[in-house]
Amino acid sequence: MEQIDQLRTAVRAANQIVFLTGAGVSVPSGIPDYRSKNGLYAGKHNPEYLLSEACLANEPDVFYQFVTENMYYPDAKPNPIHLKIAEIGEEKNVTVVTQNIDGLHEAAGSKSVVDFHGSLYHCYCTKCGQTVPIETYLKSDSHQNCGGRVGRMLCFTGKASPLMPSKMPSRLCKLRILSLLPGRVSKSARFVI
Repeated sequence: MEQIDQLRTAVRAANQIVFLTGAGVSVPSGIPDYRSKNGLYAGKHNPEYLLSEACLANEPDVFYQFVTENMYYPDAKPNPIHLKIAEIGEEKNVTVVTQNIDGLHEAAGSKSVVDFHGSLYHCYCTKCGQTVPIETYLKSDSHQNCGGRVGRMLCFTGKASPLMPSKMPSRLCKLRILSLLPGRVSKSARFVI
């Protein structure tokens, strides 16, 4: 209880806050994390390959099937964590840096969200560059206008995020709140210093 009181006091006193969130934040919304016992990778052979640039290049149908069958949760809604962060953002200067690609922080009403690993919902044609609605991508990864492959703005497994440490908003604030589940820490955690 003392730690929660300390957190409340820190939030009240801070003018600028950065929340760094990971997959655990969206688990209460019905979206599995990646590496837990019941996570997205459970029972998969070489699961990180399925979300890699190599899989997309060498086996695009395998990549597309895995992404469309395992990563979209259209019925997921923001949970109390997303909503509380957005509520704090109504009164404070809040930036959310999220590893999540599900769009739930935005759906909750957070105004300043950095999608560290990109978003499942920002699709484009890799040939002509045209934006493609998510509904179209979920039907086919072939762009109807030019025949190019539809991609998403995602950071692939094994690739560095396009965000550089110098651009991370955590360097500009007095209070940083890290909200990740215990377990394997991702590459974004190194920016919380």
